[in-house]
Amino acid sequence: MTEQKAQQIAARTGIDLEHGAYAAGPAGARRLPPFDVLAVARTEAVIARLRSTQKHPACSRMSWRYQRGGLGQASLHYLETHAPDILLVEVEEDPDRVLAQLAELSQVLEARTRVILINAEAPPDQRLLRDVFKLGVSEFLFPPFAETEVVHALGAVAADIGEVRQGRLTAFLGVRGGVGSSTVAQTVAVAISMFSEAEVILADLDQQTGTVALNFDAVDARTLTDVLRRRSPIDDVLMERLFVPVNERLKLLLVEPSFENAPHLAAPALNAIISLADRRGRQLLFDMPSVWDSRTRKTLAQADHVVITAEPTLGCLLTAQKALESLRGVRGASRDVTLVLNKYRSQRGNAVPDRAFTEMLGLGADQVVRVPADAALFSHAQYSGKSAVQFKEGAAASQALIALAARVNGGLAYGSALPLGQRLAAKLRQWW
Repeated sequence: MTEQKAQQIAARTGIDLEHGAYAAGPAGARRLPPFDVLAVARTEAVIARLRSTQKHPACSRMSWRYQRGGLGQASLHYLETHAPDILLVEVEEDPDRVLAQLAELSQVLEARTRVILINAEAPPDQRLLRDVFKLGVSEFLFPPFAETEVVHALGAVAADIGEVRQGRLTAFLGVRGGVGSSTVAQTVAVAISMFSEAEVILADLDQQTGTVALNFDAVDARTLTDVLRRRSPIDDVLMERLFVPVNERLKLLLVEPSFENAPHLAAPALNAIISLADRRGRQLLFDMPSVWDSRTRKTLAQADHVVITAEPTLGCLLTAQKALESLRGVRGASRDVTLVLNKYRSQRGNAVPDRAFTEMLGLGADQVVRVPADAALFSHAQYSGKSAVQFKEGAAASQALIALAARVNGGLAYGSALPLGQRLAAKLRQWW
């Protein structure tokens, strides 16, 4: 693979193929698009390798299906099921047999399906490579190859397909209840909708104590809880009807909080929300319950960015340490994690210095956002039915949350990012 090709793939998919890592863009790491993958393999070793690849963070949005066999069985299975976006097939060593079976497969293959061949036993000869690429094969993997090589091949296919409208998922989670994670999520959603062109969905996933409906004065709106109770089938049309518009670019997806509800949404509902945001290229913000369990870890593994909110206290520090250890278990050493130190006091009153947080948690200085304590700002904003950013944009806490929104969104049309004329107009609006 040429250096130019690797750079193209990194730019489009967020995966650095040369170093086998995520490219660190302004918005952080990007997962591969939500492709449907059909893997057809002859040997247990290849199946095990592909299942290991499926667990790679880059592939967290993909759906995988497995079938035992080779190219011949791939043709039959392809006809019996819906066409996948990517077909991974383990082939035999005999070049003539591979070409014959590949020609047979091409008769039933849809134009949108990309094919990646795998030969786990021996490298193919140059003639076979030339002939399979003439038949439209996208990539050919041969030994020795690891899961990163499969991820690289998937990234190359994603780049060849072209720009895929892909949503971005950010999960907001408090180390415990009451630290202000919901307020942070809701304010960031408003800031992104105010200072960017992104379409934003704020989804309340806290079925027991969620506050999104209350804070946005939408307690009478239809909720996802209603749909789940009726066991109605969830599709894109129904999801769009459930959205509650706040402004031109921000929509809410609400639940009806009750202690009778399960802590988490059902998996099909959660997957439907993520899939819809992916297909429409929207910013999806999850306001999650402060419950750390297997469902939480699975959701966080699918997120592009995780924002953890804590207060500068010893109890929060210890809980945050455990939370980040659990998070690294499912996401690896990802830098797409931001710690929000909420109710921060710059002069005095912090039980634990913020340096202790960064050192004990192994975070860089750019991964920590300090939101100053300002009870009056948030209480007055809530009474007025606005977010802190809308109520008093110039307040220190509002500015901190706008900076967090820029990190989550990969930039905002705000402050120094605006042309001089627009900055002057913004200042004049503040004075009047």
